Amino acid sequence: MKNDKTEKIKPIFKMGVLGGIIGFIIMVAVIFIFALLMLVGALPENTASLLAIVSAIIGGFAGGLLAGLKARKNGLVTGLISGATMTLLLLIVRLIFSESFTPDLELIAIMLLSLITGVIGAVLGTNIKIKKKITTRR
Repeated sequence: MKNDKTEKIKPIFKMGVLGGIIGFIIMVAVIFIFALLMLVGALPENTASLLAIVSAIIGGFAGGLLAGLKARKNGLVTGLISGATMTLLLLIVRLIFSESFTPDLELIAIMLLSLITGVIGAVLGTNIKIKKKITTRR
């Protein structure tokens, strides 16, 4: 017989991890958009660090929001899992593509903002009331 507590935690964990993965994908997409804008000259290149932080905020919030909307409960825990997953993916990618891994202030800011915005997004996602459209057949 399965533990009742485990069955309650599974969907929250699953949605948190999924939200973190989606948030990471969104963050990478936003970074590519910013890179294209820099390439065509619409954005100055000296704003790259700031734009990386902005993309982490957007990705963290979007991933947390989606996780919260799917989990529909425990927004704080779901958001922490989502932000932690996104942060872990970011660290893995940085380890793979970086010649020498040295945590700097920018990386720490991105990690913290991913966690914080993931929590905010998930809390909002769990508290958003979605009206279901009821249709009657005649």
